[in-house]
Amino acid sequence: MQTTIFSNVSVFILLSIFNTILSLKIQPVFLDYRRGLFRQRRWEDSGAVYQRIFKVKRWKNILPELGDFFKCIFSKKRITSHNRGYLQRYLVESCRAELVHWGIILSSFLFGLWNNVIKTSVMIGIAFVLNLPYIIIQRYNRPRIRSLLAHSRDKQAQKPDTSRFKPGRILIISAENTGHGHKSITQTLQQQISKLDPGVQVTVVDGFSLGKKTLNWAGQLYDPLVVNVPALWGLIYRVGNHAVRPINAFVSKNIREKLVRCLEDVKPDVIVTVHAVFIGSVLNILKKENLDIPVIPFVADLDNISSLWADKRSEYTLCPSVEVQRSMLSLGIAENKLRLVGFPVREEFSGYAPKPQDEARGVSDEGASILLINGSQGSRRILKMSKVLLKHSSAHISIIAGNNSSLIKHLKRKLSPYTGARVQIYGFTKDIKTHMLAADILIIRASPNVLMETVNLCKPIIVVGALKGQEEKNPQFVARHNLGIICTNVKKLPAMVSELLSQNGKKLREIRDSQIQFRNPQAAQEIAEFILESDSKAVD
Repeated sequence: MQTTIFSNVSVFILLSIFNTILSLKIQPVFLDYRRGLFRQRRWEDSGAVYQRIFKVKRWKNILPELGDFFKCIFSKKRITSHNRGYLQRYLVESCRAELVHWGIILSSFLFGLWNNVIKTSVMIGIAFVLNLPYIIIQRYNRPRIRSLLAHSRDKQAQKPDTSRFKPGRILIISAENTGHGHKSITQTLQQQISKLDPGVQVTVVDGFSLGKKTLNWAGQLYDPLVVNVPALWGLIYRVGNHAVRPINAFVSKNIREKLVRCLEDVKPDVIVTVHAVFIGSVLNILKKENLDIPVIPFVADLDNISSLWADKRSEYTLCPSVEVQRSMLSLGIAENKLRLVGFPVREEFSGYAPKPQDEARGVSDEGASILLINGSQGSRRILKMSKVLLKHSSAHISIIAGNNSSLIKHLKRKLSPYTGARVQIYGFTKDIKTHMLAADILIIRASPNVLMETVNLCKPIIVVGALKGQEEKNPQFVARHNLGIICTNVKKLPAMVSELLSQNGKKLREIRDSQIQFRNPQAAQEIAEFILESDSKAVD
């Protein structure tokens, strides 16, 4: 009996050590407090439930932790700094600690392989008793660390510390004719940089305009191609993943002359690019010209990543999502060259503060307001969606048809019996936020910018498609993070609307909670700060 107890205790200690060592190998990208196991649940009430039930504050600092004995282990017993970098590291290590203790608990079930039911139950009970308090501590502490981090951000937003930034020059390479996304990201970053440090000169250039006629034509071909021949565009995108060197060589040759002149005029300290074809090509030119200018790409996609984004010569690569960061790691980019920064949205969206759930407007099945956003390219599929919803639901529909004037005329003609009473049709509008906030449900294509703007407004989404190529995985991204629901068959739209509205909008509230957890309104500011810090180092 003594031997059995000794053996079980020895194995338990070994399993604990194994789980701890294994956790130290896990990269921070997989320890995101906003995702999966670590995500805060609504019932936790920002950690307050652990104080109400377990009085965690009385004993949490008494329990020993590894950081007390090993200096190489990050100590979480006390907060020793309010520095943002320290607080972000604390969140990562808190997730790591929670994972270790869950791992030990799960490992305890292995005792059933050589013990009877009673002894196995005893070992599992011991595992729960010894590890559950530490899990409670981590889940209690994380909301408080997040509050400190948010407070740090708010203070910076109210009074930017521009003294640590040196005036410099930043060149942003964007794309004017490949959808609205690249322009929106560029304008957002430019606005934030100027807000943080008005002394910095920001120059924006359309990368395709730097090229000769062939490259210029390729940029202008994007919109008609993705609208009229989406399958061909998807094929071109996939082929591009296997032709990185030829593409970079072709673009380098096309833009070299004008880019060199641009660099001579602007004299940038940092180059930021938001388009994949202007990373390797620009780095090739800098190398040939013996110019030492750091290049920082921002990956303008959420999940499906082109290999063109991955270049080991980039100073850093800014990743808008965990999925992108994982993809970049798999493409050979070192972890210390990656920064997880979130997706930047325009200030009118990032500045929106969602109301508490109990104050949010209720939605009834009668006359729900639905907004269909058509996207910058335009699509006649929107007519089919509108007809299905008008025929099989009592919804009121607003349509933003974009710049497509022929589509607007077509919609007004075909939907004329409903216009005014149940249908409103708009062309291009700068006040899209007002339309979004007025709607109960948004039906959109899985475009990263519109998607993230909607998430920042905490509006439920029905995704009805994605462009072939870079957007293909975005619907799964939405479903994975519970940011909305996916509709692959337009005929099922009315049923999906009913599903969202059923049980007094239960699904709507779940989606809204997930969006609040997921959104990062400070993303644009954090990216701008990072770029400015890089700029400061460059001019030192």
